[in-house]
Amino acid sequence: MQFRGLAVARVALGAAALIASSALVTDAAWAQDPPAGAADEMVSRGAYLARIGLCYECHTREGGADLAGGRAIASPFGDIYSANITPDPEHGIGSWSQDDFTRALRQGLLPGGNHLYPAMPYVSFTKMADEDVAALWAFLRTVDPVAYAPPTTELAFPFNIRTGIAAWNALYFKDGRYVHDASQSDEWNRGAYVVDAVAHCGACHTPRNLLMGREEDRHLQGAVIDYWYAPDISGDDYSAIADWTVEDIASYLRTGHNPDNVAAVGSMFEAVEGGLDRLTDADAQAIAVYLKAQTSEPPETVGTTLTMSTTQMEAAGTLYEVNCQGCHEADGEGVAGLAPTLVGTSSVDGREPDTVIHAVLEGFLPRDDWGPMPSFAHALSNQQIAEIANYVRTKWGDGLRAAATASLVAQIRAHDHIAEGDAQAIVCPGVPSAQMTPEIRGEVADLAGQEPTAEALTPVVSAYHQQFPDVGKGVAVQRLTGVYCQALLDQGRRSYDDVLGAFVAFMGRVAAAAEEVFGDDATSRG
Repeated sequence: MQFRGLAVARVALGAAALIASSALVTDAAWAQDPPAGAADEMVSRGAYLARIGLCYECHTREGGADLAGGRAIASPFGDIYSANITPDPEHGIGSWSQDDFTRALRQGLLPGGNHLYPAMPYVSFTKMADEDVAALWAFLRTVDPVAYAPPTTELAFPFNIRTGIAAWNALYFKDGRYVHDASQSDEWNRGAYVVDAVAHCGACHTPRNLLMGREEDRHLQGAVIDYWYAPDISGDDYSAIADWTVEDIASYLRTGHNPDNVAAVGSMFEAVEGGLDRLTDADAQAIAVYLKAQTSEPPETVGTTLTMSTTQMEAAGTLYEVNCQGCHEADGEGVAGLAPTLVGTSSVDGREPDTVIHAVLEGFLPRDDWGPMPSFAHALSNQQIAEIANYVRTKWGDGLRAAATASLVAQIRAHDHIAEGDAQAIVCPGVPSAQMTPEIRGEVADLAGQEPTAEALTPVVSAYHQQFPDVGKGVAVQRLTGVYCQALLDQGRRSYDDVLGAFVAFMGRVAAAAEEVFGDDATSRG
């Protein structure tokens, strides 16, 4: 069973840890009394764990101090606010002992015995080794204390009664550490520990039942979380990574894309940007080895089965051509450094259409290695968005799929607080003065309102490449397009459709010019 609107993904990104040493477990004496000279190493190790484990992602609110909590996590029962885990004695965990911290992380128990909500993935953290808990604790004791009190979590009755969690624990929580599997390699065991204990991948990628307990017999086989589809990553023939190599998975975890131009989106992109990009080569490799060794059963199709007639495909294909083809190309392969491929990706080929719908409605801000994707929430109706989603999932998907419907698009609009027909704010990618010379900025601005060909733009791209030789192709395209977008607004052009069309067309032509200028240049990836 799938649960739309359940934001376990972000709640699960709490105070996790990943092992940084080459050995899976080290000296158990470190848990309480590190040997002389080892304290600095523990703190450094703990800092790595806090980043890779995404502690910052969950425990830092927008505009707030690091790890001071207050991030609102949406759930079906109300908002859950992350805790302040700085060593402030009043508002944080400064008055806690290490034993207090260990019980909270591994058993979901606060000092005094109150239960944490199981959205905090102590179900996974209970498997963490003493050494990793100790290292994380050592690091958290060194961060700056912040005197900030996060808002109180107030869920609707009966979910506000925390004593009821004891009954839930009896059903779905088993206290205990990770046990090494002697029948598997050390690398496999390392990956198993990282994925199942401290990285808590199953919090997002494993389906949940009516009581929000994980269906462990479908471990890592995909789930809808907060209207994003966390795909099947079990590694078997039916999973999203069935055709990926170990190297592909490791690259994706550390960079947000693999060599085939598949890009992370939604909560997975947040996870990569929030800390997985700091994974060591050994950690990323171990995760990939473990995932590729998993097995699963054929997935069941959920929702309305996706079928499209020739007439429907032709009509939807026209919508794709007008709105999407400029960046993602007619063959769906996209442009490396500008727009990711749609072919065979987990969002396109996954069981559920939520991620594709979400992407079209919200768009994406630019990254270092990809250009921005504008929101089409205003330009397209619910029905049109559903048709585009079904088109790309029919044309470039190859699995058991559920159909996108206008009603599902409407639900996701409501979740994102975007009403159909509302005018969307036009936000151009920012380009600080240090990233663009006045001469090139002026040349691009002079093109506003025109439709220059890729050939006409080649000298501009070439001049930019000469001025900023260390900047990759994708970033160059983003910056030139950002200046063009802002020039359109400076001209007084405010029509969303007008600016959107010109923006997308210009980006596609700049990308074509950049292909000519950069070629196989080593900086072409960004």
